[in-house]
Amino acid sequence: LSELQKDFVDNMTHEFKTPLTSIKLAASVLSESQPIKNDTRLEKYSNIIAQQSDKLTTHIEKLLDLIRSDKIFNLKMEKIELGNFIRNFVKSLDHEFKDKNTEIKVEIPDQTIFVKTDKYHLNNILYNLIDNAIKYNESEVKKIEIALKDMGPYFNLSIKDNGIGINEANIKDIFKKFHRVHKDNIHDVKGFGLGLYYVKNIVKLHGWKIDVHSKPDKGSIFTIHINKEYE
Repeated sequence: LSELQKDFVDNMTHEFKTPLTSIKLAASVLSESQPIKNDTRLEKYSNIIAQQSDKLTTHIEKLLDLIRSDKIFNLKMEKIELGNFIRNFVKSLDHEFKDKNTEIKVEIPDQTIFVKTDKYHLNNILYNLIDNAIKYNESEVKKIEIALKDMGPYFNLSIKDNGIGINEANIKDIFKKFHRVHKDNIHDVKGFGLGLYYVKNIVKLHGWKIDVHSKPDKGSIFTIHINKEYE
């Protein structure tokens, strides 16, 4: 690990974990206060703060581990019904993205589709792809289509958006560690260029493949090819 990367990890560990610890402590104190307990709406929001703080802490720890080492995570594989997993995932985004002028459309076949996967990392794969589709999007209404299709020997899980797109010269680099797409004021989007690197590694570890088709100002389609060996 280079000295620059080591400093980066040390700084990010401090910069992220210190405020998160304060947020979690404040949420815990709030949730125990009588005024919060007496108001269902406030209690709900207090719980959301605590839950999302825990979720963010876990994400940070996993991503920092990925920066520290090029070793890939050990997956905790289990059999899931993919259609229901995707529906529940999208439903969990309602609160987070409802104020971002975002429309998410889901197309899933009627058939039951079982795959073996690590649910935590599959959730992160979908979140990273959708988060990018929203961040790198200048449209008045950000439209995202999640589609699951049976292609015979494998399933295609695709995430399509109407964002800024990616030029051909950049496509070959988007899955590299610390790489970020730049265009006009979009370079101000917060991030470290780790999301797609993470996605690529986890997809590969599953034995799946991922590709992207994109054109500037026409949006992007990320497609994960999921084999049927665990169907």
